[in-house]
Amino acid sequence: MEDDFDTFMSALKAEEDQVRQELSADRMGFFPVYAMREYDFFFNRFKERTDGDSSEELDEMYYLLRLGLPRGLALALSLRDKYDVPTIMPVHKESLAAKARETIVRLGIIEHGRRLAVASKTGELQLRRTSQRSYEFTIPSTWIDYDLYEEAVERHFAEQGRKKYFEEYNRSKATQGLEKELHQLAHANVFVFMDYFIGYNAHPTLDDHFFGLAYFFVSLSPGFDSFKFNLKFGGVSYIKYMLAVVYLYSLALKHEWFCRALLRKHPDIDPRNILTISSEKEGFIANFAEALNMYGPSFDGFTFTTSAELEVIYKVLSARRDNIDVLRPNGAPIPMLLEFSDTSVFRCLAGAQENPIQVLLNGLRHHFPDDYNSNQQTREASLQRAIERILRGGFDGLVFKRNVILKDQGRDLTDIDLVVVEERSNTVLLFQIKAQDSYGSELNARLNRSKRFADGSRRWVDVTKDWLSRTANHDLRSRFGMSRSPQALNVRLIVLSRFFAHFGFEEETPEDVTYCTWSQFFNAVTKAEARHGQLRTLGALFSLIVRDEIRRNVDRTIWPERNLILEKVEFATVNE
Repeated sequence: MEDDFDTFMSALKAEEDQVRQELSADRMGFFPVYAMREYDFFFNRFKERTDGDSSEELDEMYYLLRLGLPRGLALALSLRDKYDVPTIMPVHKESLAAKARETIVRLGIIEHGRRLAVASKTGELQLRRTSQRSYEFTIPSTWIDYDLYEEAVERHFAEQGRKKYFEEYNRSKATQGLEKELHQLAHANVFVFMDYFIGYNAHPTLDDHFFGLAYFFVSLSPGFDSFKFNLKFGGVSYIKYMLAVVYLYSLALKHEWFCRALLRKHPDIDPRNILTISSEKEGFIANFAEALNMYGPSFDGFTFTTSAELEVIYKVLSARRDNIDVLRPNGAPIPMLLEFSDTSVFRCLAGAQENPIQVLLNGLRHHFPDDYNSNQQTREASLQRAIERILRGGFDGLVFKRNVILKDQGRDLTDIDLVVVEERSNTVLLFQIKAQDSYGSELNARLNRSKRFADGSRRWVDVTKDWLSRTANHDLRSRFGMSRSPQALNVRLIVLSRFFAHFGFEEETPEDVTYCTWSQFFNAVTKAEARHGQLRTLGALFSLIVRDEIRRNVDRTIWPERNLILEKVEFATVNE
């Protein structure tokens, strides 16, 4: 007899199979085009809303669309080897738009249901069947959404970076009058194309401005520093992929700017006809070459981009029928480019701005798994150097040792990625560095990476603490390169992760152990400098990290209680 989880998942599959059947009749490709248009329209609304415009209804719609669009595109592309036409750009028709929107939301609800079901399977939520077609997910009174908090921490630092950038931008003499010039250029160069659509002429001032702005925004995105620029994937250096991402981001920003200018000149134009646009594939790839070879030489080691490299870059950054798996994971990022046919590609305004690095990393992992795995091995060394650089700038008299192997009777037990010694305070920080990718919103990636992180970091803590307890004080001092002294050492363990550090915590995490992300670590160093001046110590730094731990600072999470209804199943979320 199936349990509630299995019957619920079966009901969701039946719902999706019905959607698949409905999409199979789309011979022209109307669904993917209208689906992307609707998403770009809502993204634009969401992006430009003010505090007063915020609403639960808009937030929920945006969330469901974000979950449903990649799934819908994956289904649509999988149903046909090609559409009956090489490209389409229809004038907005509300009946088709409403149908596409309804389908995306429906798929979003299905994907949301799957996320809740998996959370019940892992013990985070409680699932029970309440009728033949109804289910209820109960959120325990002890449940806390640590992911949400960690995302807020990352978002806080990104927003601080943006704030500082624009403050300096507004103070700079070089930018005085620039915004007025950008508005004038957009107004002069934009025009109505074929009565309903948008057209505009290029201008180097606009190109340079938005490329620079896009590079700054991309640099604040989670995962921007995932790899050194000189590393190669499929024979192409990472800097070229990154510059291609920046280029796509700049096109999106510039296109939005022109759309606003056109709507000011012609307010009767429907935004849904102009936000999402298509390009001729061959010419679009050629434009990549021009952009990369124009801006690339300012980066060390950049070489002229060949046509073969451009093809590889395009394949990594686009979603197509032959790499459809990048769209299938629950919570997959919105694609930047969607290949409609062999000759046509659609540019998704939202996809270029929401999670562009996630799109890039997923594409690299999909196409070049061997290169990806080997290049990942370099991240630990990069974080080691970064930690040393930050601590040397903020503390005096520190000694660093990398990759210290702990042994027991000649047998390797584990390794310490970085040992930091402060002799004057008898304090030693032992770092375990975890440089995993962000999982974005992808459900399976979250489950797999969080488990690996938790198991690996807890095992390291246990083995290291056991070794410390069995090793005499003078042997510890010798092992860490310290002078002889009878004084006991203050040894602290830090598991530093690029993302999702909260997964390492247990119910009884020892007081001399902490888990933190890079952002939290950097913030603690900054606080130590500001609060303790010349008296700052590693002990004070450790205390600041502990004080800001996610596990010690987040209260119970309350979800909005709602009931979501599909044709074959409905489910509710309630707080305990």
